[in-house]
Amino acid sequence: EESLALVDSWFREPQFEDDTVAKLIETTVSRRKDAMRDARSLAGALQAYALYDRKSPYLMAPPNAALRAATGEQLGALIRGFVDYGHRTTYYGPRAAVSAGVVALGRDHVALDPPPPSTYREVEASRIFFLHKDVVKADIGVAFTHGALARDDRPLAIAYGEYLGGGMDALVPQEIREA
Repeated sequence: EESLALVDSWFREPQFEDDTVAKLIETTVSRRKDAMRDARSLAGALQAYALYDRKSPYLMAPPNAALRAATGEQLGALIRGFVDYGHRTTYYGPRAAVSAGVVALGRDHVALDPPPPSTYREVEASRIFFLHKDVVKADIGVAFTHGALARDDRPLAIAYGEYLGGGMDALVPQEIREA
């Protein structure tokens, strides 16, 4: 109980030194710059854009200027009461399930709307996206449009995707290599 009270107090009274926040922000900006030079990161960003258009997680992230404007007080304000939003707390330990209710963080959990479903880019015809990067090998991604799948059909679709392009043994890379 004491450990949970400590975690709860960290969320309720977060303290961020502006100097520490500034260092964290500069580390984040530096990682972003590194990602801009990394072919795999760029391929991931292009794939996300090809799939999600303007709703790509890469485009939804705050820009560097907004990060640099953040202060410790602003971050603290975002975190206060965080544990009072609806969430699931899991516990692993020696206590019986009946007494495990003790580990629940938060007080009055505020119900949240479910997150919006991921929606893919609307396409009317085939589209090809290129990103030129001087590297030893090429990275090719293929996405097929399809309506929403029933929950029972999703495992088969995942397996089919792995069969087509899940790694160097998959069908598409094999065909390209042999050609």
